[in-house]
Amino acid sequence: MKIVTQLRQSLRKMVPKSRCSQTVKDEMSR
Repeated sequence: MKIVTQLRQSLRKMVPKSRCSQTVKDEMSR
């Protein structure tokens, strides 16, 4: 869970919100 949170923050800073949400959802689904 900690890794996911870190990834989420990193992605949020790198990519837009819409894209970040999709990536996070994909990661969680996996």
